[in-house]
Amino acid sequence: MLAASVLNIFVSRAGVEMTRSVPYSDGPRRTLDVYRPVGVSGAPVVVFFYGGSWQSGSKALYRFVGMALARRGYLTVIPDYRVYPRFAFPSFWTTCACHALDARQCGAAGGNPNKLFVMGHSAGGYIAAMLALDRRWLGKVASIPIAISPD
Repeated sequence: MLAASVLNIFVSRAGVEMTRSVPYSDGPRRTLDVYRPVGVSGAPVVVFFYGGSWQSGSKALYRFVGMALARRGYLTVIPDYRVYPRFAFPSFWTTCACHALDARQCGAAGGNPNKLFVMGHSAGGYIAAMLALDRRWLGKVASIPIAISPD
């Protein structure tokens, strides 16, 4: 966590508009941060899930990721998600699948809903991989076509 805090101090905010703690539902850990590249419309959308053994973590720790991706032209969404032990597997995965689907609605924020990517760190990387590769997680919340890009 110390390394992330240091990176957050030194990350450039130039060319990025950030909206913090946008509520997506009632209750704790139900907000997300949005990082928009300034002056870009139709940007690919990245939903980034942080790590923390599905027990901890925070979207605020990964501000440096949101800033870096937005400076490279991606509209980036970093949600807080439900964690263990209050929520058990697989409920936090279903919540994350909902975030991915909600991110498809980012057109008004300058994002292209047809260019949606998921990524993450550690446990969040596993969540992203399962959402991308195992159709049952997104299938629990909606029936949408999923394409895996080779690049």
